[in-house]
Amino acid sequence: MQVLLKKSVDHLGQTGEMVEVKAGYARNYLVPKGCAIVVDKKNRRTIEKEIEKYKALEEKQLVKLRSQASALSQANCTVAVRADENDKLFGSVTTEQISRSLKIAGFDVPPKSLKIPKAIRAIGVFEVIVNLGNGVTADLKVWVVKE
Repeated sequence: MQVLLKKSVDHLGQTGEMVEVKAGYARNYLVPKGCAIVVDKKNRRTIEKEIEKYKALEEKQLVKLRSQASALSQANCTVAVRADENDKLFGSVTTEQISRSLKIAGFDVPPKSLKIPKAIRAIGVFEVIVNLGNGVTADLKVWVVKE
């Protein structure tokens, strides 16, 4: 069964794509949740117009995400943590702590969008990857300082 995605669905496709799925998946999950609409002969023209609308909307969103990624790449995030006299942390810096610090700096980034390549367990400057969606990522410098 062919459906048009109204929302991005993990492991299936992005908004505005027409994808082939099993009929049960479309009827029982995608359509009731508002994630997709069924494509048939009757609504083919309407769906083509919807695809154009989604593509224009996606372009606007992509420009917005790229500007946010540029701003995040230039921003510095400071996280104050408890550490011993050798600058070793009691634990490690989490994505929640970084997200809170970014919120204070004016960026609303959910913790699940942050990826820490290697556990942060010392004082210093570290790189964190921010996934903003639609394939847009930003490298963020995180300054870990002693409380």
